[in-house]
Amino acid sequence: MKVVSILLIIVAMAATSCRKEYNVRYKVSCASCSLTYSDSGDNTQQHPADGDWSLDFEGEPGQFLYLSAQNELASGSVSVSITVNGDQVDSATSTGGYVVATASGSVPE
Repeated sequence: MKVVSILLIIVAMAATSCRKEYNVRYKVSCASCSLTYSDSGDNTQQHPADGDWSLDFEGEPGQFLYLSAQNELASGSVSVSITVNGDQVDSATSTGGYVVATASGSVPE
C-alpha cells in the first residue's frame, strides 16, 4: 500500500511540474487613448492611458486575448501588441485622429 501511495505522489508531482506557464503581455503606445482589453480572468476592462502602458499576467491554455486602443486626439497614432512567452501573437498600429488599433488571439493549447 505504501508503494502505491508513493507512486501516486510522484505522478502528481510530475504532472504539476510539467504544467507550462504562459506569460501574457499587453503593450500599448499612445499619447492619449482609451483601452479595452480582456484580463487574466476573461473580464473586459476599460480605462484611459497616457503614454506607454503594459499589463503582464499568467494566461491559461486556450484563453482568448484581446486588446484595443482608441486615439483620443485629433491626430497621432496608437500601437498595440500581444505576446505570449515573448512570442508575438498579434499587433496593430493606426494613425490619425480618433483611430482604433486592435489585436487579438489566444494562448496556445
